[in-house]
Amino acid sequence: MCRTKIKCILPREIAVDDRLYVHCTIINRGNATLDPAFPHPVRISYKWRTPKGSMNGHDIIEGYRTELPAPLSPGGKTVCFAGIDTPMHEGKYELAVTLVQEHCAWFDDIHPANAFRKVVTVGKPKDGDVLTGIRNIVQDPRLWPAEAAWTAEAGIVIPRAAA
Repeated sequence: MCRTKIKCILPREIAVDDRLYVHCTIINRGNATLDPAFPHPVRISYKWRTPKGSMNGHDIIEGYRTELPAPLSPGGKTVCFAGIDTPMHEGKYELAVTLVQEHCAWFDDIHPANAFRKVVTVGKPKDGDVLTGIRNIVQDPRLWPAEAAWTAEAGIVIPRAAA
């Protein structure tokens, strides 16, 4: 049975056509290990929807995949950063961050509670504004989760265990 709880740190406003690195906490509430290995890896991904449930004539836009840091046993918890590409057009969107087992199923299609959902505004940054998640995290250490560390060589925030 696929059951997860996902929590993400995500700003209410983000920049159009950008990549965010969103802090995610994932808890495996199912009875099987979530394994990032082939042939059917479990990965973190997302879907963008407009408030009416469609995306420019399409039902949804599926997103970039982020590897799980390691297999996640039943009852286990992991903290990581998921890459999320933002929509190319301004507006209000619902973002659903969920897991997908490649060539098998999206976890939120099995049950909607298997996703973190948030409505965000996607817009063009104004002079001096910082709208993207990675820049917010980098410029304001108060937004860094306790499990994270800045890695200048990679240019991203990564879990301390991997630093």
